[in-house]
Amino acid sequence: MEEALATALARNRPLLVRRRGLSPILIADAHAEDQTQLVPLTSVLGRLTGQIAGLFAPIGDQHPDPERVFFAEAIRISITQKNGATWLLADPDIWIWPPRAREVASEVLDDRRRDRLNAKFDRILDAWVKVLAGTSQRAAIVEVAAFDGDDPDANPRFTISSRTGFSWNLVG
Repeated sequence: MEEALATALARNRPLLVRRRGLSPILIADAHAEDQTQLVPLTSVLGRLTGQIAGLFAPIGDQHPDPERVFFAEAIRISITQKNGATWLLADPDIWIWPPRAREVASEVLDDRRRDRLNAKFDRILDAWVKVLAGTSQRAAIVEVAAFDGDDPDANPRFTISSRTGFSWNLVG
């Protein structure tokens, strides 16, 4: 189900769908002609994609040639059910290409994430919600479909809200 949701959220947006571990990840597409839907993210983060200067992926038997390393802003999504409600969990991340270079890019990842504390992280998450929902309206209800067509068996549809949930420690 998460894969179909990722496909639906990326549809008609400058996003790529990939998988790392068990969760799909939506990645800012550096090669998309129209990047205007990513403006909410650009306004918070600046550059969303790029080459990491001077860094090359590890060479090995399966990869004998050096490959440049690139980054792209991304968001990992998953679905969970809590207290009778279904929740879309969204976790901003950074995609590294090729994936085998993630370990050698750890310093760059740390530098890029260094200032992503509460206030900035909240702005990043809010920007992703605007991108994925396709609106800046608070608490908008949006329906997304994985493909064209009206057949519900062949085209899963999802209804999401642009309202975010949050948690805090209860005292007492």
